[in-house]
Amino acid sequence: MVPVTPSATASKPMPPLAKLLGPRSAGGERLLFAPSPARPTATTSSAPVPATSPAPASPCRPRAAGHASRVASATMGTSSTEKPACPWSSVAACTGGRYFKAGETIVSGNCSTKCHCHPARGLVCEDVRCPPREVCATQDGTQRCVEREGKCRISPGAFLTTFDGAGGKLLVSGTYKVAALCNEQSPNWFKVVVEVSECRDDNIPAAVAVFVFFREAFITVNNNMEVWVNGLFTRLPATVSKTISLSAVAENITISHTSGMDVLFGPSGEVTVTVGAALVNRLCAPCGNFNGDASDDLKLPDGRAARTIAEVIDAWKARDFAGCD
Repeated sequence: MVPVTPSATASKPMPPLAKLLGPRSAGGERLLFAPSPARPTATTSSAPVPATSPAPASPCRPRAAGHASRVASATMGTSSTEKPACPWSSVAACTGGRYFKAGETIVSGNCSTKCHCHPARGLVCEDVRCPPREVCATQDGTQRCVEREGKCRISPGAFLTTFDGAGGKLLVSGTYKVAALCNEQSPNWFKVVVEVSECRDDNIPAAVAVFVFFREAFITVNNNMEVWVNGLFTRLPATVSKTISLSAVAENITISHTSGMDVLFGPSGEVTVTVGAALVNRLCAPCGNFNGDASDDLKLPDGRAARTIAEVIDAWKARDFAGCD
């Protein structure tokens, strides 16, 4: 993941949050909160601060209650009435009911503003932007720059590369669930299953069939690039529904879904699953979760860590296609 970098275009229009920030410092930064004249001492109680208690002094004390409330709402989408319990001995700021710890960094304004809670200087903010190949997305309530799209490939030789770049070879031929939307209750749910075999003319293990499941359709593509939709042979191009379309270009078959997921299957036996930023951290199975972190792709369905990608893939065998072991 490429980190968010400061923007060089100082003349661009201020984002909404920037309008709430204070004047720039000598270094060009904006101070959102003025440093407090006193910091909590070691004897400060670690008990939660009651909603009716006045906030003790802290390094990120807001300049004014109204200003802090507006900034908190614009920055984090946090209601000024929320007052989560938090020990002031480890807290550097409280804005509109949202507590920020010293050292915490907040990205907001569609990834256009980054603020850092400095223990001595207060909350210091700067204008930022995502790199050209990335887009702003929200993960677990936090904004961050992520790749515009991710690609998971199953290549001839039975080699799999995840959305985030981890890779390895399959142990044996078989039929595997390789990608799926984790939320099985979503109307946009999908599942991609690939059959890998050595039965091709070159005897190299590769994909020989792709099975893609949606709420409204079940699509099969074999190694002769023939397509079936819900068991019916289908000529391409074809529109299956408002959300699913099929196309063929240069003997490659593409299955597209409006959720931002495409499956491309070629006569060489290569399968490529492409997903957009809307699916960041919402995916399951061996292709990974598409969160920009390859290190967490080696996980089994039960959450345990695996040693190799082959172990992960083997754990995701498609049980609805299981034959004799």
